[in-house]
Amino acid sequence: AIRFGEYAYLLIEAFDLPGGLMYRIIPGPRYASRELYFLGITEKQLGPYVRISGEEAVRFLGNTLQHREEL
Repeated sequence: AIRFGEYAYLLIEAFDLPGGLMYRIIPGPRYASRELYFLGITEKQLGPYVRISGEEAVRFLGNTLQHREEL
């Protein structure tokens, strides 16, 4: 299992998603997890230390790809 914050950080860096002010100042798992919620990639705000399943990871990846197409 992977922690959501680490996965969120990987998604933002891999797909070059725009980060908010705090993410630009201090990039890392904490603000990356908040940023995915703000961008609408996650349905609910998850903490950076919450462990996510493979199914959730794939769903977040799909949502990220869909969001990326909309930009």
